[in-house]
Amino acid sequence: MVRKLEAKGVALGFPHCSAVQGASEPLRELRPRQGRSPLRPIYAFDLRRDAVLIIGGNKAGNPHFYRRLVPVAERIWREYLAEQAAGQHEDEE
Repeated sequence: MVRKLEAKGVALGFPHCSAVQGASEPLRELRPRQGRSPLRPIYAFDLRRDAVLIIGGNKAGNPHFYRRLVPVAERIWREYLAEQAAGQHEDEE
């Protein structure tokens, strides 16, 4: 799925990915094997429209998966954006 995201970028759509419900940041999740896998990598696109993998986990049997993971993902994302604004991620590809 990561290779598919790399190839398609912002054009990658459902069923391969979807917006993360309840997030205040523009987070998305990859849906491996078209939604049948419990693995959910969370990512977002930065200002350069590069996909940035943030965090992920296994949601199987965890009814609180998103409630626990989304705040962590949002914190990591805001830290990344602050670092990017400070020029710390300019040479990454």
